[in-house]
Amino acid sequence: MHLAEKVGCRLIGLDINEPGVRNANQLALARGLASQVRFEQCDASKNLPFDDNTFDAVFSNDVLCHLSGRPEVLVEMFRVLNPGGRMLFSDALVIGGMVSHEEIATRSSIGFYVYSPPGENERLMERAEFRHIRAKDTTESAARIAKQWYHAREKRKEELVAAEGNTNFEGLQRFLSCVYILTSEKRLLRYLYVASKEPRHDPTP
Repeated sequence: MHLAEKVGCRLIGLDINEPGVRNANQLALARGLASQVRFEQCDASKNLPFDDNTFDAVFSNDVLCHLSGRPEVLVEMFRVLNPGGRMLFSDALVIGGMVSHEEIATRSSIGFYVYSPPGENERLMERAEFRHIRAKDTTESAARIAKQWYHAREKRKEELVAAEGNTNFEGLQRFLSCVYILTSEKRLLRYLYVASKEPRHDPTP
């Protein structure tokens, strides 16, 4: 919705969480954006429910690291892009150094996670036929946000424990602390990747 307001574009948001999709559509309606923005329930690790060459841009924020079959997901992202369109995604789970099995377990404690070595995303993007691939290290921002999130939750501990329960509250605090330590020490990296789908040129007869 922020993108729709700032850029004036039309967009479709995908998420596997049905209540989240319902709430997002209600928010779009309340903000007068229903004609520009809609959200659909979708498992993005499967084939996307769109025709070839449908979108000018595809954006994914810290999602691909939670999906199985990343090569196929990138192929699908390429397929639904218009020629000349651009793709952007972030990956917060690029290995930058030594990580213990306890740290891996804590960092993976709230969902499905896939860790990748440096250069692997670029290799997979090239294999999916993306071009003009660029990667930007945003690890310092990730560390700062994790620290801010941790301290903000601590300030509201009483209310959050009442809503989440003590076990869930403490578990998420351990998770955020682990994220901060690993990213601040550059043992786990967050990268932003940008690429494009080049128009196909028919050979001259």
